[in-house]
Amino acid sequence: MPSNTQVYVYRLEQGTLVNKLQFMADYSAEIDEKGRFHQYWKKYATEGGYSLVHGTFTWDTKNNKYKASGQFVLQ
Repeated sequence: MPSNTQVYVYRLEQGTLVNKLQFMADYSAEIDEKGRFHQYWKKYATEGGYSLVHGTFTWDTKNNKYKASGQFVLQ
């Protein structure tokens, strides 16, 4: 069902929780079996209706943060 889902991801670093990712999705937010986060938004058409657009957040071990990619990513 449509929602305004907020996602917060924290990582324990030297005994302290550090916020590594925060985002909202107006349709859906999911995590897959590889640990990637998926953000789904409704892109409204001028003639009515909408289509789903998708963004993905993947953990970057080299930079120690999430990398965003996809058609439509909002943080």
